[in-house]
Amino acid sequence: MAIKVNWVFAAGFTLAASSLSNATDETRLEEVRVTASGQSLNDVAQPVQVFTQEQMQAQNGHTIGDLLSSLPGVSNASFGAGVGRPVIRGLGGNRVKMAINGTDVADVSAMSSDHAPMVDAANASQLEVIYGPSTLRFGSGAMGGVVNVADSRFHETELKGVEGQIKSALSSADEGTDLSASLDVGNGPWVMHLDGFARETENHRAGNGEDVDNTSTQSQGVNLGVNHIQDNGNSVGIAISSLDYEYGVPNPDNDPASVSPTQTRFDAQGVFYDLVPLFQQVKLQLTHIDYEHGENFDDTVVGLFEKRLLSLNPH
Repeated sequence: MAIKVNWVFAAGFTLAASSLSNATDETRLEEVRVTASGQSLNDVAQPVQVFTQEQMQAQNGHTIGDLLSSLPGVSNASFGAGVGRPVIRGLGGNRVKMAINGTDVADVSAMSSDHAPMVDAANASQLEVIYGPSTLRFGSGAMGGVVNVADSRFHETELKGVEGQIKSALSSADEGTDLSASLDVGNGPWVMHLDGFARETENHRAGNGEDVDNTSTQSQGVNLGVNHIQDNGNSVGIAISSLDYEYGVPNPDNDPASVSPTQTRFDAQGVFYDLVPLFQQVKLQLTHIDYEHGENFDDTVVGLFEKRLLSLNPH
């Protein structure tokens, strides 16, 4: 019996000594840093990228393509300083749809690389780049994505007083000037919105100090909207806008080629709450667009495109 007790004690002492020896051997792991995104899980899941007014002011660019080129997956398909159509994930042309407040811009910019989209971000409240299944409400052809320009021509909330802003910019490489302004006036239920811009650039100066022919641009636009907001939150409004471009088209022969598109747009919008039992909100927008596009050679029109659109869209 005594022999058995001594054997158990010796075995326990051996195990304890082995454990103490292993405890003194340290293994150091490499440093691992874990960082989290500033976006919530809900924001990450949304297939929409929003470009705010602050981001637009910080980005140096006149066209939509220039402004959005800093976003991941978006590049600028530019054919001269006056053109800038976004390319989303390598897709462009008819595969990328351009819209203003959810309605097609109704131009011919998808037909050729030297056609500018008839939309300007001078007084936009934000730019939205939409991907994936969300593009289906804009049509089946926009498989690349949708670029929607949201502005303030329609007000859905009351405003009392006057709000406005003025922005200006100068550029030295093309002796460019850029001026834009917006004004909102309201007495409560009635709100009027007015905005406009004017932009002009000369031929771009290259790194060798020489001007690049046919790179000058000139554009101007104006929007006017009147809205009425009811006590129950329903609102109706009408708006009219005009947009004019003229820009040179660079070419190897330096021929005096230019493009001069113009567009006049009329919109009417109604927002109604609890109008239909199954829908909490119903938004209807009626749009009429008259578009004309001239292609010029030495101040003579050699090509003319015309396009008209009448649409009624529920949102």
